[in-house]
Amino acid sequence: MNYIIFSRIVGSILFISGTSIGAGMLGLPIRTIGIEIYFVCSIFFFVWIGMTLSALAMLEISLWLPGNTNIISISNFIFGKKIGIVIGFLYVLFLYSLISAYISGGSSMLIDLFSINCESFFCHFFSCLFFISPFFLIIFFGVGFSDYINRFFFIVLIVTYIFLTLNLVNVLNFDIKNFKFLDISLCFFSLPLILTSFGYSLLIPSLKSYLFNNTRFLIFVIIFGSFIPLLVYIFWEYFIYSFLFNISNKLFVQTLFGYGNPAEKLMVLIGNNSIFILYVISFFSLSALISSLIGVALSLYYFFFDALKLSYNSYFNKLFCVFIVFFVPVIFSIFFPHGFMFFLSYAGAVAAILLVIFPVYTLWYGRYIKKFSYKYILFDNKFVLSLLLLFGFLVFFIDLFFIYFV
Repeated sequence: MNYIIFSRIVGSILFISGTSIGAGMLGLPIRTIGIEIYFVCSIFFFVWIGMTLSALAMLEISLWLPGNTNIISISNFIFGKKIGIVIGFLYVLFLYSLISAYISGGSSMLIDLFSINCESFFCHFFSCLFFISPFFLIIFFGVGFSDYINRFFFIVLIVTYIFLTLNLVNVLNFDIKNFKFLDISLCFFSLPLILTSFGYSLLIPSLKSYLFNNTRFLIFVIIFGSFIPLLVYIFWEYFIYSFLFNISNKLFVQTLFGYGNPAEKLMVLIGNNSIFILYVISFFSLSALISSLIGVALSLYYFFFDALKLSYNSYFNKLFCVFIVFFVPVIFSIFFPHGFMFFLSYAGAVAAILLVIFPVYTLWYGRYIKKFSYKYILFDNKFVLSLLLLFGFLVFFIDLFFIYFV
């Protein structure tokens, strides 16, 4: 294996891991805190299996069409243009909402990091533009350049993650009795958030050409790249659980149920009045957010090339696609932040459609209804595919129930 192939495999693994490990990682223990720790680890493991199989389904259907084809071409090819438009609309709206949230979150992190008093509209406007401006250049140069930028931020993410976990270990007194709380209903309500925490498979069509359409490389990248976030999440949950159960009952209640953002209050508690640790947490959160933003923006960038049938060799086309990737999220994050935030509340349901239901049903349709003849990547088992579809619909309805009734 030569250096170029090895380098691209490593970069693709970090793309998948970085896209999965988002800044919302701090909020995961808050959502799952009422569940026994071993149930939490089991949920993460089974969701990882489901999302890995769904990602392999996405890979298989992506390889049905040659070249730099994306989810829109796959939808048009299998279901026709009307269904393709619906899937494409959901895809764009979903990724736009994520990018908008990342812009809002990233600009706020920069303001906090540099201790800037930013209350005016113009301050918010320029902070958003300042944060997002480098990404125009990063995405413009495509997956190759984005790969190396992503590696840097992923290294920062892992270094700060290790530092924080070691810092937590030094102050904890682990007691297995602390992990015996269990609320079965929370096991179900945590599923949408955990599913979106493995939301990397929309990146797969963009990685297809980057890895020379090599099935063996792509399968390895998907499995290994998604296994890293699984380990990161499980250890993080364990350490944060231990930390929360080692603080006083008063602080515990204030963190979970008091006024304000629980994740932000958790960061302050972990910092323990240490400015240095608070800076480490800020770099950790910012690196996770940037790494996720690169993966999401890159997916949308190549989606527009495919949807608009544009040539990759034109600088004007590249500028145009970068512009439409970021223009709408920037406008909404500045002027209408609640618009995309409203849609983001449905992220779990939409993720279930795009990340599980769509690839698995499309695979089923191509195999058993259209009778395509090709080399299978995901094993030929209708029972397993049925379970994956049930899993997708379960998460979809749980998220809707959580939005409207809880």
